[in-house]
Amino acid sequence: MQDYTAAQLLLLFALFPKANITLAGDENQAIFNTALESQEIKDLLIPLKRPMAAYQLVNSYRSSKEITCLFQTLVNDPHHLKIVAIRPDGPKPCLTQCENEADYLEVLTKMIADLPISDTGAIITKNQAEQKVLVDLLETIKQPSKNWQILSIDMAKGMEFDQINVHIPSAERYCTECAVKFFILQFLEV
Repeated sequence: MQDYTAAQLLLLFALFPKANITLAGDENQAIFNTALESQEIKDLLIPLKRPMAAYQLVNSYRSSKEITCLFQTLVNDPHHLKIVAIRPDGPKPCLTQCENEADYLEVLTKMIADLPISDTGAIITKNQAEQKVLVDLLETIKQPSKNWQILSIDMAKGMEFDQINVHIPSAERYCTECAVKFFILQFLEV
């Protein structure tokens, strides 16, 4: 539900006026600025006289405990929602700060080269324009046997990889607390 706009939800309810509709989602996982909070959806339904019940699902089955704990700190109200990690412990996400673009590209190149042949990896960019720029920058690196992809966040949503690198996750770009120009946030799964 987090990626629907108010207009899209109203269209669904108009097209299916007698249907019971179940919406599942997490407003903290919205990738665009269209996220509606549960209360906003309730407010949309009042004129339609459609009842709504909301349930908080707090178990995380996809990520390791360390990744779940990191993302717990990034939710809209981290004290209100306590996420329970079901998967076992794994490596902690690491932040690698680089002094400049050349250092940044060197670290990325090493990460790509060090990925085990049986693993998959992705570098996630904020949008498709950044994805194209990064592909062009890394074009000279020939790693044909590696299972690496460079994807914008909207294209990567729902996909799973053994290793994820977030391309320059700064405060201005992702509303995080970090504000350096070149760094890599690396997530490893076991």
